[in-house]
Amino acid sequence: MFLRNPSYFKVKKNLYALSGLTFEQRRSYIRARIDIIEKASSTWTYPKFKVGTDVPMTKEDLINAEGVSGVKNQKHFYCETSGSSGEVLKFSRNEVWDSVNRASIDIFKARFGALPYDKTIYFWGISSGFWAGKKTRFLDLIMNRRRIFTYNETELLKFARKNNDSAVIEGYSSSINELAKVCIKYDVKFSNIKLVKATSEKIFPEYRSNVRKAFNVQLFGEYGSAETGLIGFECDVNNYHVLKNNVMVTVDEHNEIYVTNLWSESFPVINYRLGDYVSISPHCSCGLDGPIITSIEGRVGKMILGYSDSYPSLYLYYVFKVLAVEYDIELTYVAVQHKVGELFIHFERNLTEKESRLLLKVFKSYFGEDLISYIITGLPKKTGKKRKDFISHV
Repeated sequence: MFLRNPSYFKVKKNLYALSGLTFEQRRSYIRARIDIIEKASSTWTYPKFKVGTDVPMTKEDLINAEGVSGVKNQKHFYCETSGSSGEVLKFSRNEVWDSVNRASIDIFKARFGALPYDKTIYFWGISSGFWAGKKTRFLDLIMNRRRIFTYNETELLKFARKNNDSAVIEGYSSSINELAKVCIKYDVKFSNIKLVKATSEKIFPEYRSNVRKAFNVQLFGEYGSAETGLIGFECDVNNYHVLKNNVMVTVDEHNEIYVTNLWSESFPVINYRLGDYVSISPHCSCGLDGPIITSIEGRVGKMILGYSDSYPSLYLYYVFKVLAVEYDIELTYVAVQHKVGELFIHFERNLTEKESRLLLKVFKSYFGEDLISYIITGLPKKTGKKRKDFISHV
């Protein structure tokens, strides 16, 4: 850890110390961090965004921006993430920013008694070329991580039996769910699990119940993005507690979230329009500090195209929320559109006649006769990449 992130231990100590600040001390600290980030942004070509204004920074602003990405006397790490336009956002993350992310994860893990070098099953990344693969395996060996890139049931079962002494399972929520299902089916016991943490993908209710049944622990979520850094972690009642020493979050009149990273000097992210709709509250019933994000209502992304109108893919969230809340039907799904006016909805299991009827009824209430929906049993084949709940090929 020290070789890659020399400031890690200092950063971790500082994050612990910041948790004890008074209100006035925290306000002064945040103001000082904002000044640093806004000063760093002055060397970039995008419009001059200010924290606290209602003018959002977009991913396209960042993709098209040019500027000085280096921070004096710090290492930098190359990062990339896909833009909503299909373009790739490439940027440099300074070492202190990276250490803040890593230390925040380890502080969260420590709540469950998990240590940085506990044996971990790690569902992240994809199988790559020969030399990149060797590097990944070497780093995993140092970090005591175990990784698998196939979701074949036989291989997953073999992997689970070989690594059932792991203390932590983390990564893509759909991958964790696949492992949990195998463990339930073949009665593979994990006796040393301290934490199961999911990131990057939507967490369906079925995933939570499968993790509880397979590993006898609660599934916790992690929220953030490559460009914003970590935003928060879930608590026992499934609210995301904002990492207020790392980021500032606000919402507009439509509850779309804007994020300012307080440590991203090499790539200033200010009032960034992440593309999610969220609900924010100042307090949580769990007793931990707020603010909290009580729900992440969906990514603002590609549109579902009907014969005459188009619809935000966020509508899918509302359809399945209605099914869960009003009819107690919890479903794991992937919706795929190949042509205008048609939507194929893939489900992990067979739907009953009643479930199918209610599903089509709720779909019709949102899309009317403008969209024909087809029910398909079986999710699209899982790869090492993160699973989306809506895929458009139009």
